[in-house]
Amino acid sequence: MTDVAHYNWDTLEAYTKKAADTIFASFAVADLDMYKHFLNSMYHYTLNSGERLEFAAKVAETGQLKEFYQEMADDEESHFMLAKADLEEFGETVDPANPPEPVQRFHDYWKSLESQHSSAYLGVLYVAENIAKHVPGKVIDMFPKLQLTKAQTRWLRVHAEVDLEHGAEVQAMCAHYMDQYEDLITEAAAKMSYFWIEIMNEGFHGKNARA
Repeated sequence: MTDVAHYNWDTLEAYTKKAADTIFASFAVADLDMYKHFLNSMYHYTLNSGERLEFAAKVAETGQLKEFYQEMADDEESHFMLAKADLEEFGETVDPANPPEPVQRFHDYWKSLESQHSSAYLGVLYVAENIAKHVPGKVIDMFPKLQLTKAQTRWLRVHAEVDLEHGAEVQAMCAHYMDQYEDLITEAAAKMSYFWIEIMNEGFHGKNARA
C-alpha cells in the first residue's frame, strides 16, 4: 500500500510532537547565550547532513530509497552554512572539529542503522522533518526574551519552511514500507525523538545526559 491515508500515523506523530515540544519550550526561555549555543549545535547537527543521507543512499536496498535519500542529501548538504551565518551575525565562529557529544552520538547511531533495512532512516527523518509542522507562528516571535533579526534566524526560518515539504515527502515514502517495516520505522522514530531532545537539552541548557 502506498496511500498515506491508509495508515495510522499517531505513534510517529506523538514522537514528533514530543521532540517539537522540547525545542519550543526552550525557545520560550532562551537568552542570547542559549540561542547562540543552540545555533552551534544546529551547525554541527547539519554539518554532515548531506554526508549522512548519501550514506543512507549508498546502503539502501531499493532504487526508490537510493534516489530518495540522494535527493534529500542534495537539498540538505549546505544547511549548516545557515547556522554558521547566523552565528557570524553575533561575531561568533564555529569549530567543525568539535561537535557536541549528543550530536556525535546521533551521527554514530545513524551509521549503526546500516545493519538494518534502510527504511529505518525514514523513521529518523519522519521526526526530524515533521517538527516544522508544529511551529505555531513566526519563528522570530517564538523567542519572547530576545529581539532577533531575520539575519540572525536564517537556519530556523529556512527549516520551518523547507521541512514542511520534506516532512510530507518522508511520510509518503514511509507509506511504501509500512506494511513490511512499520516496527523498524517506529523504533527509529522513537530513537530520533530522544536524540533530538538530548541535542536540544545540551544545545540550550548544557545538559549532556544520554537519551
